[in-house]
Amino acid sequence: MYGRRGQKQYGLDILIHENDHFDQNSRIGIQCKHVNKLTYDGLSGDSILKEVAKADSGIQKIKLLVIATTKESDVSLQNSVSNLSDERVKKGLFPIIIMSWNDISNYINKDQDLLKYYLTDNKIINAFYKNIENNIKYEKFQEALEQLKNNTFTDSFNISEIYKQLLLKAFCYYNLEDKSQFNNVLNKLEEYEWLDEKYIYLKILQLKEKNHQLALDKLKNELELRPESLYLLTLDAYFKIFDKETNIEIDQINPSIQNTVKVKKFFMMKYSQSDKNIEKVNDIYNTLDASDKKIPSIYLTYITSKLNNYYFSKTELSKEELIQAIKILEPYQQKFWEIEIPAFKKLAITILAATYFHLEYFDKIIILYQFIIHTQILIDNQAINIFLETSYKKNRDDLFIELCNKYFHLLENEKKIEILEKLIQLKKFDFVERELSTLEIDIEPKQYLKSLLWVNKLDEIDFLTKISEENALSFSSPISLIVIAQKLKNDIKNIELFESFNQKIKDLVDKNQDDEYYSLYFFQTNQYSDAIKYLEKLYQKHQDSKFSFYLFESYIKVKNFKKAKYLFEKHKNSFLSFDNFIDLCHEMAKETLDWSLCEDLISEYENEYSTQGWLWALKIIITKNLSSSLQFQRLIRDIPENLEGPPNTICLIAVQEVNANFYAKAKNRIKHLWRKNLNDVSVEAEIFKVLNSFINLKVSEKHPFFEEELTNAQIGTAITYKLKNMTETKIIDFDESLPRDNEFISYESELAKNLIGKKVGDKFTIQGTFGFENEYEITEITPILLYLWRKFLNKSGQADNPFNFATSFNVGSKDEGITDLLSKISTITKKRTESIEYNIKIYQEHPLTIGGLAKQLNIDLVQLVYEWHYGNYTLLRTIDERYISEEIERENFFKNRSSVKKVVLDAFTLIELFYFDSFFIVEEFEEVYLSTNTYQLLIYLQEKYKDESQNLNIQGRMGFNNNSPIFINHDQNYINNIYSDISSIIHHIEKNTNFLIEHAYGDGNINELNLIIDNFITTEENSCLRLSKELNIPLISFDARLRALANQLKIQTINMDDLVMLSEYKNNFFAENRFIKSRTISNSYLNSRNLQNFFLSDFKNFYSFLHVFFKEISSFSNEEAIHYYINMLKKISGDKISIVLEAVNHINMIFFSFMFHQKKENFDLIILRELLSPYMQPTIINMSSFTNYLDEILIVDINKITLNLALEKPTILLKS
Repeated sequence: MYGRRGQKQYGLDILIHENDHFDQNSRIGIQCKHVNKLTYDGLSGDSILKEVAKADSGIQKIKLLVIATTKESDVSLQNSVSNLSDERVKKGLFPIIIMSWNDISNYINKDQDLLKYYLTDNKIINAFYKNIENNIKYEKFQEALEQLKNNTFTDSFNISEIYKQLLLKAFCYYNLEDKSQFNNVLNKLEEYEWLDEKYIYLKILQLKEKNHQLALDKLKNELELRPESLYLLTLDAYFKIFDKETNIEIDQINPSIQNTVKVKKFFMMKYSQSDKNIEKVNDIYNTLDASDKKIPSIYLTYITSKLNNYYFSKTELSKEELIQAIKILEPYQQKFWEIEIPAFKKLAITILAATYFHLEYFDKIIILYQFIIHTQILIDNQAINIFLETSYKKNRDDLFIELCNKYFHLLENEKKIEILEKLIQLKKFDFVERELSTLEIDIEPKQYLKSLLWVNKLDEIDFLTKISEENALSFSSPISLIVIAQKLKNDIKNIELFESFNQKIKDLVDKNQDDEYYSLYFFQTNQYSDAIKYLEKLYQKHQDSKFSFYLFESYIKVKNFKKAKYLFEKHKNSFLSFDNFIDLCHEMAKETLDWSLCEDLISEYENEYSTQGWLWALKIIITKNLSSSLQFQRLIRDIPENLEGPPNTICLIAVQEVNANFYAKAKNRIKHLWRKNLNDVSVEAEIFKVLNSFINLKVSEKHPFFEEELTNAQIGTAITYKLKNMTETKIIDFDESLPRDNEFISYESELAKNLIGKKVGDKFTIQGTFGFENEYEITEITPILLYLWRKFLNKSGQADNPFNFATSFNVGSKDEGITDLLSKISTITKKRTESIEYNIKIYQEHPLTIGGLAKQLNIDLVQLVYEWHYGNYTLLRTIDERYISEEIERENFFKNRSSVKKVVLDAFTLIELFYFDSFFIVEEFEEVYLSTNTYQLLIYLQEKYKDESQNLNIQGRMGFNNNSPIFINHDQNYINNIYSDISSIIHHIEKNTNFLIEHAYGDGNINELNLIIDNFITTEENSCLRLSKELNIPLISFDARLRALANQLKIQTINMDDLVMLSEYKNNFFAENRFIKSRTISNSYLNSRNLQNFFLSDFKNFYSFLHVFFKEISSFSNEEAIHYYINMLKKISGDKISIVLEAVNHINMIFFSFMFHQKKENFDLIILRELLSPYMQPTIINMSSFTNYLDEILIVDINKITLNLALEKPTILLKS
């Protein structure tokens, strides 16, 4: 049709192209005249010439003009038209023909299709199109296409009909996502050049697939030309509804389309994506007709809204609504085929799978998957992911691998990486390597997958070779480096390589922030300080229980108990689910000696968790630390028979029951733990540990788990018997309620009934299946726990030993094994001296504290204070210039002395003060703080020496002489004195109000040195540092190393020697009655006291002084030692004492002797003489100290030096 009524048509009603050649040379114009009278050239009315003139004035270039009329044929008119046509052709103008109704009827009669069409009622044709349009509306596109294909009664030559049918086909193909057919149809429609609104609508949809913005621009322009087009208005609404930046509601839509099904569907789709708009979806859905609700896209959108609502709310109501909604899709075996739009068919599968997944109908998901595979229906990635997740949930590795084989190529790269991770775990290395070789992903994910593959596939040698060949240390992916480092960390031989990777990871940390991954890596590799930095960030973002607990554990490991306590109080409910929570609580309580948190835990949860193992384990720990043995016995008696909890906790309780002599209770607990967890290696490992822990008892003692008086077979015993030529062992089951394997027989079975009551050697017969009698002979009746121990022991000897704590080994015979053990013990005993020398060397060369030294030597602080004075040991460091400056520390003390009112003291300093009768000095402070650990250590020492003082059977104990172990006979009076002194210290602390005892939690800050320092100090010393930090007050100590470490933690320190020197109560030389021979001498004593008077009062003090002084400086460098030695000689000789040259020469040799014993192979007598000679008079250079051989010097006797008081000026000289 050319234009429409009312438009200027230039005498043309129809334009057609001859033989469908669409160019201007084939265009034919038709003018239709339905009139009573038509003349050739009449001035009035319709005429041929007037119509020709109109056609000539038009813009359409035509090949032929046809004038069709409903009038009968007229010869005169036809002749006139023919003559006019001939003349026009001669002039190069288009010809003209006239067709009367007679001619048109003849054409119709000749064509059967046209004849049938024109004989058909117009209502039937309209119904035909209406049916197709309804099928499209209800998304039955294939049926609509079939109807169009099988059409036999519309005019196949009628351009309007063809155009209309092409439009309908285009709508179908677009919705069926058949882009090729859709584009072909649009190309055909374009040939007609009819700018129909439906055609424009489809063209914009086509453009949208290529360029969304161009489609919007095109729509905007077309709406300006056709503002009332319903199709274009609907398309405009679609774009606005799904534009995230345009928050449009349904009442803002053009009223002419507001209530159309399409617009309502669009809003339902929008609202269904959020649980917040569920009511809006319901409101729209309820306005739809029943027939509209059957449209697949509508009911799928409705179900989607219900699924999202349940996913977000998880209420019973939303669950029931989802279950009801999903019934629309049932039976899905039929329903899926009714959904023709591919995207919605995929959506239907995804919705159903997701519903089953969230309702935990995993078996239904697997059946759905099998249907999909059988029917070969296409699914989307979301459905694939649900099937994959289901395979995880159901532990269906076979299903997972099948899904990978079928759908791996369809997945997004991110999902592919996840899948390849899982496949590596399943050891599908070939698949992984094949996919990895072609997978186009970024370099870092590929590095990660490679690393994971190497770690899991390669043995140690190949693994090390591979990371070297691939230069893995150059990887830019921190995660791949972490994977490699974690493997290297597990082997001590690769520790240096691990450190290289670990450092690289730390270098990359700031560039690639992945707090979760880094926190786990550092936590799992016990780098707790580093882990804390990332765990704290995670904790600030979200207080996930897992990472909160890791942070709690990390705080405890670095002894940041203040923050650990905070997390404990805030998250203890969620922490209860972690197996090692109680162990960590115990660890914190042991360090702080604050059991109140653990007690609170028990009081709060005792009723709720009365059958939980952790509760009773915690009770046991607290009772052992705080209560009497009688209370401990009562507690063990009260523990319920049936407890729940991790195996290590249950086993811990069983061990305590054994220690309290509740053997039967302990055995039953272990038996039931094993029976409930058959073939669980982790449980077997814990049980094996417990059974092994009691193996090394004295010969006279019985193993508490193995020894049972079994005279005959009973329920719950392992029976070994002979049957024909075979030997079998069966356990007569003691718990019929639990599933069992072939190792057990029911106590109600015929075999068990025959076994029960029998003894070793007894025989009996049982009739077999075919009537034959089988004879059984009992060869062994074994207690079940002994049977288990043998079974586990056998496992530990296998190549694939499942118990990583138990190393398998072979022993030739029992006697040989004992001989080997004795040999090892002998070797260890011989090395005892070497061990002592080694530990003392560590103390000399490293900043080990005095408490740390006592711990290394396995002695207590009392022995250091009371016995170190009488042995020829290394000096305890009161000053140590290598780590802390004595002068700077003293200067700082003088500056701040008046403001120091509160201090913290350590145990060694308290004991040392009391030993030298100077305990009263601490009374100068308003408040003296002791950590609970310090106080409890004193209590422990008091109890220890009380027991020793009362035990008359003690023969002696190990001591030291010249850094070697010796046996010291027991001195009852000596022990009584120590016990009395310790008791007096405790009494003084408890009776004086200026002493305060506090739990030490620290200030909540973490210093990088915390973990390093922990290797050099004891728990008690650490608590002193924490308490000083927490209270922000100075630490006073004799121990130079402890003060040096405290300084590193920014704690103010005071050397107790400086305090003693400044004390108003002390006027004499420090400890004049007991000279300090055990530790270094502070320069303040030499500078501030009259050293000469000290020697004049008792010359034995001179020997002691030389001994301590030379021992101290001999550890210095040669230059430093000479410097201090010359200064000492100057202090000895002065206005009150003279010293002869022979005595100086003798003292030189004593100095050389001490230097030799300290330096040993590094000693060089020539160098020392060269360094000393400038300070000596020429006469001495020719004396023995500069001329004798070393062997002669080493035998020099200090006691040859004496003091002659008879001379006018007391003189130090040599005995004659």
